[in-house]
Amino acid sequence: MGDLVDSLYSIFIIDSKQITIILKLFLALLCGGIIGYERGRHSQPAGLRTHIIIAVGSCLIMVLSIHLGDLYNGDRTRIAAQVVSGIGFLGGAAIIRFKFAVKGVTTVATIWTTAGIGLSIGGGLYLVSLVASGIVMFTLMALNVWERKVFKKGSINKLVLEANRDLDLIAEVFKLLDNYNIVIRNLGLTEDIVQNLMEINVTVILPDQISVKSLFYDLSNLKGVLKIHLDQKDMASIKSRLPY
Repeated sequence: MGDLVDSLYSIFIIDSKQITIILKLFLALLCGGIIGYERGRHSQPAGLRTHIIIAVGSCLIMVLSIHLGDLYNGDRTRIAAQVVSGIGFLGGAAIIRFKFAVKGVTTVATIWTTAGIGLSIGGGLYLVSLVASGIVMFTLMALNVWERKVFKKGSINKLVLEANRDLDLIAEVFKLLDNYNIVIRNLGLTEDIVQNLMEINVTVILPDQISVKSLFYDLSNLKGVLKIHLDQKDMASIKSRLPY
């Protein structure tokens, strides 16, 4: 019995090495959480929890890779190297979520970089990891504001379409919006299988010189579209009700 107690004690005893690893995990949580919070605020499929788990998991894998490499006198990077290729599956899922709008590319980049930050923390590059997190946040927040001012001008609006349930219609809507040089920022889709209806919610940036009447006319001519609703910050709500 005494040997069993001693064995359990030796397993759970906390030494300085394990304390260092635990601190690494908390630092990975902090860095991943900062980036994930910014992505979550923009309603991206990979938000706060996903980025935290990626950062902590990558850090843990890096620590394990170093530990096993030293323990068995092997390659210390072999396990960690699989994170770089394996993280691509999560990135692909983020893009598939917005397949009709080719959305989520920036989020994929943050997922991949967050994994790198977690690996760096696991490898002991603490200052480098913090600086990398700062660069990512600066790119996502500060450069995003600058990019909107330089490359695109217009107002942010919410476009809501009620239509018959047909996923092909979504592609037609996005093609039409693209013809009007309308920037798509976000997409939401609600389906009613019983009534065979769907509601498409799109956050868009409308160009300053756009003809809203022309846009509504073209949208209403798409087969299956029943109702159109456009909320704009700088003008009254415009509603168009079409016959069923």
